[in-house]
Amino acid sequence: LIERGQLVAKSASYKVLPVTLAQIYLLHFNLRFPTIKSFEKVSSILSICLAALYPLTLLEVYYSVNALCTSEFLTWEEFLQRFKLLSGLLVKRLDNTYMFFHPSFREWLIRRDDGESNKFICDLRSGHAGIALRLSRLQVPLDAERTLELGHHILKAHLYKNMTLHKNSSRDLQAHWIASVSADVSEA
Repeated sequence: LIERGQLVAKSASYKVLPVTLAQIYLLHFNLRFPTIKSFEKVSSILSICLAALYPLTLLEVYYSVNALCTSEFLTWEEFLQRFKLLSGLLVKRLDNTYMFFHPSFREWLIRRDDGESNKFICDLRSGHAGIALRLSRLQVPLDAERTLELGHHILKAHLYKNMTLHKNSSRDLQAHWIASVSADVSEA
């Protein structure tokens, strides 16, 4: 931040320099996303990447983000614009998948210590939901490995939590979902 000129260190301001990683990440995000609306544009991308069991390709992230959309889907161009806002935070690996630049940053997006700002915390449940919906819509029938992955994301997303209007239990609904998209549930 200092090298880029985003943070100017003057003798009078030494007392307000960030001293922890959490403070550095918060300052960086405040500069990169000055409004809540600007952060909301990328929060679903971050949530998907946080919930993933392994680094995802750009297309997997795109389809997972769009799986969360209920009325208006993101175009590829709009998605790429939003993804570019995260440059330096999500880094491309040699196998064309993306991962967070550091585990401490990943952890900062998920949880904070007591007394720290909760600004910019990501919703893991929506990330799990996006991946579960992508798997069940675009990759069916699922093999044994993908069936287990889907089960993980369905459980973590809690999509059927607090459903009172349905006569079946959430466990039954989850089992039906998995059975309906798996090639052979017994193999998983």
